[in-house]
Amino acid sequence: MIIIQEILTNTPKENRFHGNERFPLAPYWLQIAPNELVVELHWHEESEFFYVLEGAALVQIGTNYYPTRAGEAVFIHGGDIHAVYPLGETGCSFFAVVFNMKLLRSGINDTVQNDYILPLIEGNKSLPIHYSYHESGEQAILASLAGMMKALEEKKLGHELAVKAHLYFILAHIASEDRWIIRHIPSQAVSNRIDSLKAVLNYIGVSYMHRITIKEMASIIFMSEGHFCRFFKAMVRQTPIEYINSFRINKAADLIQHTNRKILDIAMEVGFDNLSYFIKKFREQMNCTPAEYRQRTRQ
Repeated sequence: MIIIQEILTNTPKENRFHGNERFPLAPYWLQIAPNELVVELHWHEESEFFYVLEGAALVQIGTNYYPTRAGEAVFIHGGDIHAVYPLGETGCSFFAVVFNMKLLRSGINDTVQNDYILPLIEGNKSLPIHYSYHESGEQAILASLAGMMKALEEKKLGHELAVKAHLYFILAHIASEDRWIIRHIPSQAVSNRIDSLKAVLNYIGVSYMHRITIKEMASIIFMSEGHFCRFFKAMVRQTPIEYINSFRINKAADLIQHTNRKILDIAMEVGFDNLSYFIKKFREQMNCTPAEYRQRTRQ
């Protein structure tokens, strides 16, 4: 299997295009070792199926958490903030397919478009979030995800037809059991918390190469420093400093893997002003030194 790491833009709000204009869908395969790289909190306008292949992961969507084991999947509606954390001692591997719902539109204003596709595009309806192989009604959906993954991996001539067919089959199966989710507008309190978190994450995303203080981050969302730290830990499962260090390490890991620049220069670029501290934090997160990581990933 090809392992592809999804490279996010600097800000947690993705500005990248998944797929292309003619086929707005892109697959990603990723392997996460215990305490290694995680999929950090981010969001994009496209929807996503996240399918665990090995191990287990904790998927955060908004303020909710979904333990997801091998053979299980979750659906993430476009615009929802989400993250992935490995569970257990073995890490996990997963397949994700990110797509624009408009991919399913057609030029004919028929029942399919009016009753099923448009409500999804407009956000009035959504799909169930969690899918387990223990549920007989969900096994067919998981089989379609596996079929979609195979088609995208092999990329045979006409694989786009197979991918769209699998997506339509998933919708048909959900429609046959009337399992649509009506998307409710979150309470003002929840909405404010998510908007506040997005504002802080975006600030970190554009400022991580510089010194960032708790006071600066707290002032963005008009909180005291103590209140901000409690808020951030509750939403992200890390302290602000832990998250910033993790964000910087992930940026450094990408540079270490894909450039020949000196480790010291990379450490300075991503916001660490002390090489020994950078190496210590890198080892804690990646279970190896920066130099070992460069050698391992290039092998």
